[in-house]
Amino acid sequence: MKIALDQIDPPLDNVRRIPATTEADTALRTSIATLGILQPLLVVPAGDRYRIVDGERRRAQGVAAGLAEAPVAILAEAEDGFVSAASAAANMVRAEMSPLDQWRVMTRLQQEGYTLPAAAAALGLNEWEGRKLDRLSRLHPDLLAEMAHGNWPNHRQLARIAMAPLERQAAALKKARSRSGPNRGCIDWWALAQACSERRIPASRAIFPIETSGVVFEEDLFAPAYEPESYTDDAVGFMRMQKKALEARILCPPKGVTYQLAEHTKTGSLKLPKGGEIEYQADPMQPKRGRLVLWGIDEGQSYGKVTGTVVKLVKPEKAKAAPAKDAPTEGVETGNEDADRDDASDAPATAEPEPVGITKAGLQMVAAAKTAALQAALRDRDTRPPLEEMAPLLALVLTAPNVSLRGIDEPGQFEQLVHGLVSPAGHVTPGVMPRQAIEDIVAEALALCLSAEPPDATRRSYRGDSGVVAEWIGHFLDADAKLDRFDTEPFLVTCSAAVLREAAKAAGIRPAAKVGELRAQLVDKLPNWRPSAAAFGAPGPKAYAKA
Repeated sequence: MKIALDQIDPPLDNVRRIPATTEADTALRTSIATLGILQPLLVVPAGDRYRIVDGERRRAQGVAAGLAEAPVAILAEAEDGFVSAASAAANMVRAEMSPLDQWRVMTRLQQEGYTLPAAAAALGLNEWEGRKLDRLSRLHPDLLAEMAHGNWPNHRQLARIAMAPLERQAAALKKARSRSGPNRGCIDWWALAQACSERRIPASRAIFPIETSGVVFEEDLFAPAYEPESYTDDAVGFMRMQKKALEARILCPPKGVTYQLAEHTKTGSLKLPKGGEIEYQADPMQPKRGRLVLWGIDEGQSYGKVTGTVVKLVKPEKAKAAPAKDAPTEGVETGNEDADRDDASDAPATAEPEPVGITKAGLQMVAAAKTAALQAALRDRDTRPPLEEMAPLLALVLTAPNVSLRGIDEPGQFEQLVHGLVSPAGHVTPGVMPRQAIEDIVAEALALCLSAEPPDATRRSYRGDSGVVAEWIGHFLDADAKLDRFDTEPFLVTCSAAVLREAAKAAGIRPAAKVGELRAQLVDKLPNWRPSAAAFGAPGPKAYAKA
């Protein structure tokens, strides 16, 4: 039978004192608006009205959804003790529906004519949650069997796995299962996702024109709308075109600069020649004259990405022979005046600050962009390192001097972050948290601590140790890939004419004669341009201490 909702009152003593989340109430209201109240409300007579025993959330969300009446099951008059026990049992004993079962129901609804958004709404899910579940149709049966036990990857890992062919998923599953230790037999979803996407190369890594390359790129259907991206599985074809384009680049270095191919070391950096020192903060696309730029193609985690390193060749010091007694010392040519001048330019006592070509305001904008890139790299579950590698980074940050903890600005974000780490009674319980939740907390803590700082005029030191730590960690995370574009009018205004002309030259743009016209010419035309100060990296502790 059905009763008007305005004839049903809330329970006198609701056993559910802690309210459900806003998201849960929204999901329930969406489902009720689509299908109505499916499970009858349990009520008891209260005079000429009725009172809820079980179903208060359904009643409230039914009213919010505009329903006039709801199905009910009426209990005979009962003692208060029985009503409380029945209400508690109804709230505690029910089990949540597995996401895998939700997907099966949603698939069946689509077969019966529902659209995906409508099928998701029928289950109380929003469209994004529905599309997440829909990815399960692309998974290997062995993975579905594993997930049926409640062992699930996060949504980004699931997207990467679902994009891989079924045979690659099956092969990756065998390698990702732990074979020893307390987690023996468990799946390392991060490793599995990495294996599935190992040869899925994003188009953004290509330095060749993809339209005429013959390499087929497919749109990533699971990428957010604000981060469109295309990928290719043709690793052989991609690498062939990438090497061809890089070889062409090597043949055309800027005047006074030497380009050279180099191999990557096991740590991912380019192998330096003997006597070479890395020029940190130097842009390989805009090196100083007299420098060597090493180029290489990563075949590791960032497969297919072209990386460049500016190197300064340091000449070994030669012991100066004492002049012969009574030998003339004036007006005599040594025959190596150029080398003498080079040595003098490298001497720390007389070294001139390396010109940055960007105003103080511009460097502040670069620092803000680098801080945002660090946070994006740490919050990206797909590309950030695993928990075992992030924990030492957190220790590095927290033990450095001058570190400022900025805290969280958005209301409720802190509670959401530590939910599960601290119980409602105030007890810290990390042992019961899933690994992914702990990883998220560590990553967020790092993101909140790290802040890039503008370098000084020499681009070799920072005002505080937290700045140099941000450079080290940014280089480790490859956070350069997360940097926003710099070809905006507010930033280009802060750049000198020389910097703008070099940027135009690197992009193959003929620069206008007047600076104002050149700046307008470059706005939104340099998608891959990065000022030298934007590159992550800094000397190690000893070199930094001497700076």
